[in-house]
Order: sequence, then C-alpha cells, then structure tokens
Amino acid sequence: WEVISTGPGGTVVEFNITQSWRRSFSYPSGFGAVPGPATAINQLKRTGTFDFGDGANTPMLITVNSINNAEDWFVGNATITHTYQGSLDRIARFNSCCRIAGLGVNSDDPYDMRTVVTLSDPTNNSPVANTPPIFYVPINQVSNIQIAAFDPDSDPLSFSFASSSESGLTQPIPTTPNGPATLSPSGLISINTNGLPVGRKFATQVKVSDSRGATIPLDFVIQTVGVSTPPVFAYPPTPAN
Repeated sequence: WEVISTGPGGTVVEFNITQSWRRSFSYPSGFGAVPGPATAINQLKRTGTFDFGDGANTPMLITVNSINNAEDWFVGNATITHTYQGSLDRIARFNSCCRIAGLGVNSDDPYDMRTVVTLSDPTNNSPVANTPPIFYVPINQVSNIQIAAFDPDSDPLSFSFASSSESGLTQPIPTTPNGPATLSPSGLISINTNGLPVGRKFATQVKVSDSRGATIPLDFVIQTVGVSTPPVFAYPPTPAN
C-alpha cells in the first residue's frame, strides 16, 4: 500500500494486491464479477471481502492476468483505495476459509493476510514484494528461496515467518523430517528436502516489515519436484559467435 494524499478529509491509501486461486472453482457473481471458473484474461473474479481495519470493508474483486490450466490456478490483481480518518495505525486484512487440500497439517486451514497501515506516520509506505504462488524445489538437497522485496522509502526491511494467529496456518513454518525451514534476516528461506517424495506441498506465510512498523504478507506454497539434468551444449568448443 501507499499513501496517496493527506489532509483535512483524511488519509487516502491505495492498496495493490495480488492473489492466486484455483482456476476451476465456481466463483460468485456480484459487483460486476463474472461467475464460475476463471476462463479468460481480464475476467473480474470476486474472491471475498477486504477489511480496512476501521469498520469499513469492500468486495475483493481481482482481474485475472495469467492462467495456468495445467496446474489449475490463476493469478489476478486488485487496486483498492480507501480514506482513513485519524492517526491510529490500522490492520487491514483479507481472511476466510479455506485453503486447498494436500497441504499436510495445513490442509483446509483458514487463510489470513494482514498488513499494518501506519497512519501514525503518514509519510510512510509499505514494503513492496511479490512471489509466485508456488516455489518449486528439487528433492534430496537443501534448497534456498530468496524473497525479493524493497522499500519505496528506503527503510530497512526484516523478514519473519508469520505466526499461526496471523496466517491461519496450523504450522506456518515449513517442516520436513529433517527439521523446520529457516528464514534469514535478509529473506532467504532454506529447506531440507532429503527423503521427501515428489509433489509434497508446504503452505507458509512470510511477513515483510519496515523499520517504521508497516508490514505486508507473502502467502505461498513450496512444492517438491524431481531433480532435472541441465542441458548440455552439443558443439564443443563453443563457437566465437
């Protein structure tokens, strides 16, 4: 989110939200949304309600911008503007039920995504980050995932796994028989996949925070895949051109 303006009429904040959902789910109509599964780019899908944290809310309407038919999911975006009164920090959130099955102990858990809007510091804007809905990691090794984020105000950033109460996840830290995943202060996730089968899925949520109290959630899945052999250049030595 970013502060668009401040003045006697309040503080205008613009939220930029990216969501990923099961493509084949039958989404409801209303507020201009197209009911049924996501079938085309630029369709408007209604996925729930966004709570501004001050007693007001609005329908969550996202515009489809990419579809993965093979894996049955799509990604969409929404831009929502709201005017806040006062200088109390607010927690805006999107939460409901349920997550997909096949996530182990987190199967069918509720989901909760929260962002702290720092109205007490109207010059502040939230960190900015985005992730794919699924990170694929090969089995039988220690894999690293770097969370990419930046702060438009050049504030220092920190990274942490969200708690169960913040995320809705029974087990918010991905945990394998080799131990829990780790998350470094710079946003590097390390997970040991030794002995895991292909197709194992872990749901997790990372909270990105700036030094002035603003936070954003990154909620995604880590999925194991088989180890692939990289291609080999067939014409040694490499030609000059």
